[in-house]
Amino acid sequence: MPPVTADVSLRIGDGLNRLELKDASSEHVRELRARVLTPNLTAQHVFHDLEGGVADFRDLAKLLVGLADDWRGWPGERWWQSADDDFGIVVTHDGVGLARFRVSMRDYGEDWALEDIRVDVELGRLEVLARDAQAFFDSFFRMQKR
Repeated sequence: MPPVTADVSLRIGDGLNRLELKDASSEHVRELRARVLTPNLTAQHVFHDLEGGVADFRDLAKLLVGLADDWRGWPGERWWQSADDDFGIVVTHDGVGLARFRVSMRDYGEDWALEDIRVDVELGRLEVLARDAQAFFDSFFRMQKR
């Protein structure tokens, strides 16, 4: 798989806190760079998937795209976790107007971790998020095939 040169990213969040995902793949490994931005903190970490496994990026895409179908609400939590447990998101519905993402990242080599950074998306914007996520992952997977 060749290095990807497209500068495409997915931005999640309507408030002060945001999550950005960007392709960070190398020649042999599919990777994403997650960047969390808050008014007082910016952190980023690169994580990989296990194609066909429990941490396949296709499942992350399905999670993000599928939120729009259930904009009126869903019980409990929806989540995705990376293969090495170094990136994860948990999404809940507040029953009123927000989808709440809790983002966790950790870097074992540098020995740091962020837990439960809250990123909110207004329910009316879930359709836009789903469209953006679909376009991002379609581009990501298309680039991986080259």
